[in-house]
Amino acid sequence: MPGFVLHGEEADLPRFSLPHGTELPAEQVPFVLQWGIDALAASEATVPVLNGREGLANVADPERMRTILAVNGLPPKAEAASEREWIRQYVIFVFQLTPFAVYRTPDGPLLARRLRRGKTRFVEVTASVASREVKRARTLAWRVVYALGLDVARVRLGLRKNGAWAVLDVKPAPPLPNPLVRRLEHRLALYEAELQGDRLRTEPVLLGADPEFMLRDGRGQLILASRFFPRGGGIGCDQLWLRGDATRRHLPIGELRPQPAEDPKDLVRDLFRNMLLGVRRVARRDVAWVAGGMPFAGYPIGGHLHFSRVSANSHLLRALDNYLALPLACLEPPSSRARRPKYGFLGDWRPQEHGGFEYRTLPSWLVSPTIAKGVIILAKLIAEHYLALRKLPLAEPNAQRAFYEGDRDALRLLLPLVRQDIERLPSFARYAGPLNAFFDLAQHGEPWKETEDIRKAWQLPPYAPKTPPAPRRPRRA
Repeated sequence: MPGFVLHGEEADLPRFSLPHGTELPAEQVPFVLQWGIDALAASEATVPVLNGREGLANVADPERMRTILAVNGLPPKAEAASEREWIRQYVIFVFQLTPFAVYRTPDGPLLARRLRRGKTRFVEVTASVASREVKRARTLAWRVVYALGLDVARVRLGLRKNGAWAVLDVKPAPPLPNPLVRRLEHRLALYEAELQGDRLRTEPVLLGADPEFMLRDGRGQLILASRFFPRGGGIGCDQLWLRGDATRRHLPIGELRPQPAEDPKDLVRDLFRNMLLGVRRVARRDVAWVAGGMPFAGYPIGGHLHFSRVSANSHLLRALDNYLALPLACLEPPSSRARRPKYGFLGDWRPQEHGGFEYRTLPSWLVSPTIAKGVIILAKLIAEHYLALRKLPLAEPNAQRAFYEGDRDALRLLLPLVRQDIERLPSFARYAGPLNAFFDLAQHGEPWKETEDIRKAWQLPPYAPKTPPAPRRPRRA
């Protein structure tokens, strides 16, 4: 049986060709889309739920919505704004992480007059239109939907003369003309196929990473990574160049690029080998390697993870947020969380040319082997079992605020909830040692220090422990 649309008794229900009704069928369905009803919580249902009760509650309560938009750095909800304020409006229909229809008002001074008369004409913007404004509107729309905990919604945005955006309306069950119903059902069919592929996966998830670091001299000043490392290779420079550098040759951020691997232990080993290559270039005590979120003000760095052979959908991103980003945030100092929400916001992701995707929420987790191993192993387990990981503590506005503000005490109260689910996974026993060490550190450890040379924790030269000389054999008499 295909997916099911669970709805109320509303008369203006879109003409879905999918099975639908006011009660769930007796047989198992691959997913449920709630339409105008909040009967199911996504964190409690036995099947994937689109538009779960958690997200619908955030939209129904204006204060909850305002809090979530604010902490995520998203445009505020406009309150009783005059229609004359807007030079343009957008209406965007979103399914999970992608808009499937974009409309906007035409340019020109007649917009306000048309709005007042109720004769506003919205024109569809095709995917080929790639202006900066349209890209911004599309990104804001899916981010608003994701941050609120929704999967399907219509977002209406307003753009003011000063370039400021505002959220005018979010509707989880909007009226849909037949052409948009067909578009949505096409997305739902692709989504169902992706879920089936992830359930019946025959190949292990392929995991990659490109964690970043920076160099600091003895006075605490930035040293360019490009002084020591090439652009390419297993250890090189990020493409971000120094401000004001017209040559684009002065690159401040270093980057490790281990080979993608199916086994997280192989990824950790190659990461360490690349660090050893870097040590051959920089083994001086007066040049420290530093990591975290923002070891130098104005230079946010990350611990990006790359996933292949698994679908990029809101369920997986929320699992990564709740089961990985949340525990790691329990160890972040204030300097690290300063990169958010502009960088490292919840659900921060980017598609990759190779067909996979990059998860960009995490700071650079190179600060210690315990943290690096925990992050890489957790990422692997979450990607392979995300359909079984349904807890959503970060759906609550106060939990999101704690994440963005770095309230470790509040986040640590949520940690046992996600740890229990990870411990129930069939793959947990294989990695129990490093995972328990990571979770224990997240629950009770001190935040990392972004001024500390990470080579000490990794026991790399010049801080590698000296091997004692072998005992001499006694001379024969």
